[in-house]
Amino acid sequence: MVSQQRARSLQLSQEEVDDLARLLHDAINAEVPAYRRVPEDLEAELIDSNRLHVALYFSCLAEHRAPTKTELHGVAQTLRRRVHQAVPFDAMYRSYQVGTRLLWSCLVDRVGGEDLADLGNLALVYADQVTSAASAAYLEERERGARSQRTAAALFLVRLVNDDLVADDEATIREASALGYDLTRTHVAALVGNVGRLTTPEQNIALNRIAGGLGRYFINGPTALIPSGLAIAVDGDSADDVSSMLRACIQDAAASPSAYQVGIGAPHSGPSGLVASFAEARRAQMLGSLLEPASPTHRYDHLRTVDFFKSGDSVEAYVKAALGPIFVVDNGKQHRLLETLETLFAVALNRKLAAHRLGIHPNTITYRIHRIEKLLGGSLLSGEFCFRLELAIKLLRLVPALESRSQSSVR
Repeated sequence: MVSQQRARSLQLSQEEVDDLARLLHDAINAEVPAYRRVPEDLEAELIDSNRLHVALYFSCLAEHRAPTKTELHGVAQTLRRRVHQAVPFDAMYRSYQVGTRLLWSCLVDRVGGEDLADLGNLALVYADQVTSAASAAYLEERERGARSQRTAAALFLVRLVNDDLVADDEATIREASALGYDLTRTHVAALVGNVGRLTTPEQNIALNRIAGGLGRYFINGPTALIPSGLAIAVDGDSADDVSSMLRACIQDAAASPSAYQVGIGAPHSGPSGLVASFAEARRAQMLGSLLEPASPTHRYDHLRTVDFFKSGDSVEAYVKAALGPIFVVDNGKQHRLLETLETLFAVALNRKLAAHRLGIHPNTITYRIHRIEKLLGGSLLSGEFCFRLELAIKLLRLVPALESRSQSSVR
């Protein structure tokens, strides 16, 4: 136990507290460069924080006690401000080491050797508790700030997805920059979720896991949950990379990966470009789910040709022009001819493989091909003719009336 005389020697006047606070401030600035970069108008706040530490340190030692929870909370509050002053964690920790050393040196000057052993143990307890409280507060505040920034970035991204930004590109770029994103760079947009319906709570949990997984691959890629799924903006110019990474994340995070349709836009630069990429991702998701339902990932650059037909009337007109004579065939043959065409294109016109997939004799395939060529007035040996027919077969899914008629004709 420290004697009453020694305890009195540890009680500092306000002037002594002020002098030690200034000394501590100068020592930290000399040894920790990050503190020298704090704006001058915040210097008074830093010195006030040092006053708190000096007063608390000597008060605890004079009263031979550890800091109370209330006192530690006060210390923690001052450290939360360091996060917003851009002081790195290691610099904050280093400042406490400098402070501990300086305050111990001052303690040695005021107290005789017979009390130092006991005070030394108490000083170590003080340093450990204060440093732990300060570190925990700093990290908690940093995480809270990160969550706030992620929330702000997500809201910003939702506005981009919905094309709700009313400001010009320059203002949007400044807003994004404040959130840590450079929209002058090229980005690829992606959408993960359901087409035409809201995601379920269970799916939202999985989508959050997917978003977390994406952080390992795309550090500077904001994500946002929207009613139909997950929106992602990736800093980069490779739709291939985005596609492969998304497949990996969905496989890792989702209990049923096949339950999600992924649409990926083309790479674009600037805010308007990112808005366009999200619009393309939405189109790719919708078109892909119709044209290639068995595939979970759909890239707009692979579907761009199909997307020339954006109105239902033009799609139906094209399909009728290319396949019209088949639609007038009776007795279920219409469906069989269309199914044969689709299968042939799926196997690169390999007749034996097509026959195997359809479960029919190769001669039957040959007969059907002759029938198709006669009806449509062309040859499957012609690349242009095949292109028109294959595109029409894909577009047929976008014309429900024609598709349902071709399917019902076999019933």
